[in-house]
Amino acid sequence: MRVLDLGCGSGVDLASWGVTASDQVTGLGIDAQRLALAKVRFPNRTYQQGPGECLPFEEESFDRVISTVALLHEHSENARGNSPRPPSWRGFVPKPASPKFHDS
Repeated sequence: MRVLDLGCGSGVDLASWGVTASDQVTGLGIDAQRLALAKVRFPNRTYQQGPGECLPFEEESFDRVISTVALLHEHSENARGNSPRPPSWRGFVPKPASPKFHDS
């Protein structure tokens, strides 16, 4: 499964969200220092620096998007859902921060 960790910060274990070692995880975050730490903690993942308001990915790049806190901090109309979302957000539904509420 191709997973986007939106607002990945310094990286977290995503097993409680149903993410396995065989999944292809891409983390997107704005803080270069936190991304550097994430790369050390989870070297098998791909990390990219950038804002969540303007996703730098092609349509249908991911099967799943996880965002535990980043959407609360997004500033654009797109991030808040008040205008059409970028194509790569098709089917994206924000989930509560606690993985125990997540339905796979």
